[in-house]
Formats: sequence, structure tokens, C-alpha cells
Amino acid sequence: MCLSIVRKTGLLALLVISALTGKAQFFQHYSHYHMNGFIINPAYAGSRDVMSAVFLHRDQWIGFPGAPVTQTLSMHSPLKNINSAVGINIFNDKISVSRHTGIFFDYAYRFKTGKNSRLSLGLSAGISFFRSALGEIQTTTGNDQAFDGTNFKYTTPNFGFGMFYTGKRFFAGLSWPLMVKYASDLSNNIPDSLMVSPINRFLQAGYIFKLNDDLDIKTTIMIRNYEQFEGQLDLTAGLIVYKTLLIGFAIRSKDAFTGLIEFQVNDKFRIGYAHDFVTSGLAKYTHGSNEIVLRYEPVFKTAFSNTRFF
Repeated sequence: MCLSIVRKTGLLALLVISALTGKAQFFQHYSHYHMNGFIINPAYAGSRDVMSAVFLHRDQWIGFPGAPVTQTLSMHSPLKNINSAVGINIFNDKISVSRHTGIFFDYAYRFKTGKNSRLSLGLSAGISFFRSALGEIQTTTGNDQAFDGTNFKYTTPNFGFGMFYTGKRFFAGLSWPLMVKYASDLSNNIPDSLMVSPINRFLQAGYIFKLNDDLDIKTTIMIRNYEQFEGQLDLTAGLIVYKTLLIGFAIRSKDAFTGLIEFQVNDKFRIGYAHDFVTSGLAKYTHGSNEIVLRYEPVFKTAFSNTRFF
């Protein structure tokens, strides 16, 4: 048991330091991006053809002390008669004694490429706040100078870019949510260097297969590419019943197997839940991850009959 605690403490310390030095400044992790592509791609703004608001809460690595907890609030809407859309993303991440919050504003220009197809280009710009009290971390030696009374904080602006295409049953997107890379060290409270260099990339595509009037199958593939980590491949499949209930699963390479469920409560509300069964080396330390998401749309009326599915 003591060995397990030592390993957890060491892993947690490494996670906190790498996240805050900027050398591993990666994007928040989500399993339920299917219900809100806007959190990873600014070009998704307005694609629902109505005002859409989504709240997400994620508890990662349940049972692991100080594990990441994330909340996001996203809102986006098309603008009438000008082929544009706007949106806002607010997020809050907590990892042990460290917190990362931010707010980003998004704009998308939308080109209609066919009767049931559209291409959108999106830009986002915002600011992130990092802060940490590393001195509160209890190490096994008790005198680790790396955590001795250190308070660490800085503020960083950033921007992102994305493309998103929708057809009658096909969709695809490519995005760089954070385009500016920062580096810092624990001896000061400001980033000591920066460069315009995409530090994470998301490539996503999917197709809705119609089985009959009551049943559809939604398939999605996503490639995540983080600068300091090996890229990940997500494969997702879900059965859509009566255009109301989705039950599915996802496989994330070298990381987790995920169970997914979504339910359209009424024309305005949709709720989703996901549980990650960890398959990586962390499996012995955690009971997985939970994620819940709620989407609200005051009006559901669109010329694209399949928009509800992506």
C-alpha cells in the first residue's frame, strides 16, 4: 500500500509540474465531444442552426487523489442573414493544488456548398489563467525543494482555428484549439518564451448509417495529436433508436474503453453520460472516469434533418 501511495504521489507531482510549465500544455480531455463539437473546434459554431448551450462535468481517474476535474460551459448560435456564427467557451480545470481556467470567444463563417452541405471556417481567441500552490503537495521525503512554498501563476492569451464540413449524413472537422505555445519555469510567474506553433490537433470524421425509419448507426473516428504525447485514435459507434436514444461505445488507443449513452428528453433538452474504463498503466490506481453533459436548445428547427446527430 505504501508503494502505491508513493507511485501516486510521484505521478501526481509529475502531472502538476508538466501541466504548469507549459511544456505539456495540452487541451482538456473529453469523451462526449459528440454532443458538443464546439469545445474542440471553433468552426462548429452555429452548426446546430439554433442557439445551443452545453454544460459538461468530468471526473477523471476516480479514486486517484488530486485527479483532474473539469467543467465547461459552451454557447454558440448562428447569426441570421450573414452566413456567420458566434460562440463562447468557458472552462475550469483542477488538478490537485493547481487550477486552469479560461474564456474563449469564437467566430465562424459558413459557406453553403450544396442543398444539404456546408463548410465552416472558425477562429477563436481568449485568455487562460494558471495558478498553483505547489507547496501544499505532500511528498514522501517532506523536504522536496521543488515544492517548498512555491506559488505559481500566470496568464496567457491564445487563439485557435478550425474547419468543419457537414453533409446530409457525413461530417468532418480539423482543428487547432490552441495555436500559441508557451514555455515557463517554476522560478517566475510569467511565461519565459512563446511561439506560434499548434500544440494540439484534432481530426474528426463521421457518418450516419440509416438502417430503417427507427434505427440509425452513428460512427466516428477522431485522431488526437498532442505535442508532448503520443497521438491517440478514437473509434466510436452508437445505435440511435427512434431518433431519441443513443447507446454506444468508444475505443481510445492505449488509454480507455468508453461506454456512452445520450437521451433526447424533449425538443429542448438532451442529456448524455460516459464512463471510461481505463486500459493504460493507470488502471490499477483508478476506477475510471465519469462524464455528464447537458445540452439546451430553446428551439429545434432546421433545414438539415440529421443535425441532431452531430
